[in-house]
Order: sequence, then structure tokens, then C-alpha cells
Amino acid sequence: MLDQMRKLAQTTSALDAIRQDLIRCGFELEFHAVDGMQGEDEDGNAQEYDISAPHIEVGSDSSVRGGEIRTLGALKPQEFMAAAIALFKGHDFEIDTGCSFHIHLSVPGIKHSYGKHLQAEMMAYLLENQDRLPESVRERLKSDAIRFCQFKLDSDKMRAVHGHPQRTWEFRLFGNVTTQHEAWRCLLLAIDAMRHAYRVRCELANPLVSVDEILDFDALAAAAIRDSRSLAKQARYNKLFKRQAQPA
Repeated sequence: MLDQMRKLAQTTSALDAIRQDLIRCGFELEFHAVDGMQGEDEDGNAQEYDISAPHIEVGSDSSVRGGEIRTLGALKPQEFMAAAIALFKGHDFEIDTGCSFHIHLSVPGIKHSYGKHLQAEMMAYLLENQDRLPESVRERLKSDAIRFCQFKLDSDKMRAVHGHPQRTWEFRLFGNVTTQHEAWRCLLLAIDAMRHAYRVRCELANPLVSVDEILDFDALAAAAIRDSRSLAKQARYNKLFKRQAQPA
């Protein structure tokens, strides 16, 4: 486990981690309709979707009118993208900010488990790199859908990064994704966020979250999303604003 952790930490990029065969991944894609079909016909009967793509199964989800596509098993990134390309090129989906595109990540040989500091560093990395998010995902994070993926430090399911019981890290912030290019950008960003957290654990990178910022993480992160700032910039802004607001 320590060997694999260090191998991941020593990679130079998400692409390097992929080339070294260190990443396993999967996704869950929600949609309201596909190829003009919703979850029920005019008589209220459930419809079966004719969706063709490798490595997937299709099920229902109560949070959308349509359904949810799930990849099967721990895939290599090439298999992940083969499924995404087949879906987005082969079908016409109705997707909006209420539709998630959860990404699960793991590394063979590492028994991933929830840890507040790992979660904090992954979330801080995502906030630091909001410019790498597809515009559609940034739009989702500033919508009511944020309630499904809040940037809070605990083991609750509805978090931007969730320590999943299946021993994966689940990135729940992604959604409103409609192209294979957006899916690829989300996957690379998630891998880099996980790489950063394990680099910090292996003392190969400096943390992005200070002790003070961890104590006030929830409020800082909510403001950072609202104002499109990194966690550190938001903390500095708050301190400056507080000093300016103090009476002379």
C-alpha cells in the first residue's frame, strides 16, 4: 500500500499516472431524457432505454426524470473514455445542472478510506483549479445543485469529494456534462486532485489548507465557489475585509 501510494505521489501529472497504469475509475451519468425518451411513457409505464456503449449498465434514479448510466467495475481511463465517447457521440441526452456526472477513483493496491486531511486537500486543489472545470460544471456549482456536492469536511455522502464505502474517492462535484471532452477534463482534474492529496501525505508537496483554514473550511469554501477564488485567496480576502471593517 505504501509503495503504491508513493508511486502515485511521485507521478508528474494525471497523464503520467495513467501511463503508469496507476488509475482505476468509473462514472455515474444522470440524464432527464435520451434520444427523446424519458423514464416513463404517456401511460406511466417504465421505458427501457436503447443505449449502446461498452462497460455500462442503465438504471433509474429518483433525482431525475430519466435514468442513470453506471460503468461496470474498476475501469482503466481508456475504458472510461471509450464508454463516455460512445455515449455522447451515439446518443442525444437531455442534461442540465440537476444531472450529476460522479467520478470514482482508486489506485490498485491502496485501500482508500475517508480521511479529513485527504478530503480537505482534494477539495482545496479543486478550488485552486476552478479554471480547469468545464463552464457547464462551474454553472452547476453556482446553482441549487450545490446541495448535492457541498465543499464540507465530513463523511456525509453529499460532499464535493466523498470517501465512498466501496473504497474509492467519489468526486460528486461534476455534473451538467454533455460531451466527451468535458468528461476527459473532469477525469484529469479529479486524478490531479487525488495525486496532490497523496503527494502532501508523502511530504512531496506543501498543503493547500492551513490549520486556520481547516477550522473555517465550510464557510471559506462556500465563499470561494461563489466568488470563483481559491481557498487561500478567499481567506486573505476575508482577513483584509475584516481589517477594513474594523473601526479606526
